[in-house]
Amino acid sequence: MKMMRKSALSLIGLFLASAFTASAADNSPMTPVEGLFNAMRAANAAAIEAQFTSDAELLRFGPGGEQKETAVKDFAAGIAKFGAGVVDERLHDVTLQQDGSLASVWAPFKIYVGGELKGCGVNHFRLIKKPSGWKISSLADVSRRTGCN
Repeated sequence: MKMMRKSALSLIGLFLASAFTASAADNSPMTPVEGLFNAMRAANAAAIEAQFTSDAELLRFGPGGEQKETAVKDFAAGIAKFGAGVVDERLHDVTLQQDGSLASVWAPFKIYVGGELKGCGVNHFRLIKKPSGWKISSLADVSRRTGCN
């Protein structure tokens, strides 16, 4: 009887710990950032769009400093055209800063298309916490095709 009670208490403790961990992860500013790259790998336009606020800004800077603003919907549709498993943007040395409902993520990246390294650069995310959770309100990136190794 004591053994069953200990086992039951252990299971309850394990359940509560995993529920807390999932809840804490859902409350992280990194949740939509990770969600974005998972959705890109899946080529899922709706899931890409779901990571952003409805009025999000997407700014891209080329190697020569040229600036291009893109609608999130157009960006998502462009990624979806590749098909699942083709686009894989990998982040490294990510820096997160947060104060309350505002967060900033600086994320150097390398992008692979069809398994081949195609470019690198840095993403900068501004995230805000909404009642529904964290969302990307702005994404700016600088990219280049050389010096990526």
